Amino acid sequence: MDRRKFLSFSTISLIGCALMPSSILSACKKEDSSNPGKKGSEIEAATGHFSIMQVSSTSGTTIGGQKFSDNIGNSYIIKTSGGKVIVLDGGPEGDAPHLRSLLKNKYGGTVDQWWVSHPHSDHIGAMLEILRQPQGITVKEVYHSRFPEGLGKLEQGTWNKYAVPLYDILDNSTTIKTTDLQSPGGLFEIDGIYIKVVGVTNPELTVNTEGTSPYNNSSMIIRVWDDSKSFLFLGDAQQECGDKLLTKNSRFYKYLTADYVQVAHHGQQGVKESFYKSITFKKCLWPTPEWVFNPKLSSLQTENTKRWLRNKGVAEDCWIVSCLEKDWYLE
Repeated sequence: MDRRKFLSFSTISLIGCALMPSSILSACKKEDSSNPGKKGSEIEAATGHFSIMQVSSTSGTTIGGQKFSDNIGNSYIIKTSGGKVIVLDGGPEGDAPHLRSLLKNKYGGTVDQWWVSHPHSDHIGAMLEILRQPQGITVKEVYHSRFPEGLGKLEQGTWNKYAVPLYDILDNSTTIKTTDLQSPGGLFEIDGIYIKVVGVTNPELTVNTEGTSPYNNSSMIIRVWDDSKSFLFLGDAQQECGDKLLTKNSRFYKYLTADYVQVAHHGQQGVKESFYKSITFKKCLWPTPEWVFNPKLSSLQTENTKRWLRNKGVAEDCWIVSCLEKDWYLE
């Protein structure tokens, strides 16, 4: 979510604000939801392996006259043992130089798949900058859940500045293959690792409740796993989206279990405590700047999430926080 919208939906008022080529995917199948009960409880066994980096923010920001050295953002890079590179979101536009440098110097300059949770600036800002000015970066495929215009225009400024430009680039590109996922349940395999789409855009969730955002509640939710570890990425899901994952999308409930869970909405005002209580995980990822993790603004609700995790038994030494760990890397 862009910084202004993030704060706006935190009750602060501030002035100023998809088909897959066989060479990449060895399998893609969609789960039959007509009879959810016929599926077993076992999750598909992956044979491949990947490394993952939680990319920290390197650009500063100023909010209400206060200057901070890092910015709000969500950015992950995955590399399979077969050499394929997957980016999740990418962070704000100010972080584009850092992300571009990582992709060039550490990951070979080619992004095989770029997955977008939702088109807020702190999730796609850097991506847009790189698509506009590749400077040696090649993007082969993009996976997203495109917003219908009616949903998009609920946040008109973001729609015009970020969502529409992204869609225009994807629509007009002759080199990037785009997959638009409008139904949950897709199962994708790349180099022996799996990606399960548990949630997609939710155009019916248009009413803001207690500061929630329609864009956040249309975050695409995915589970990624290999032969030894699993990750659940919640994007900026807020309470209505979390509730839907446990009710209308409950046929995919088994995929909500993971070793690592990315805390929703940067760890504040995301899904409810009842959502975290309902799923199983060992550790959590916090794509969170210092001023949110140690809240410097009175409306931020980070301490609630910290308390919920402690109550669940997920100790602080199991929290991987981007503003503390910087570019955290796991093989």
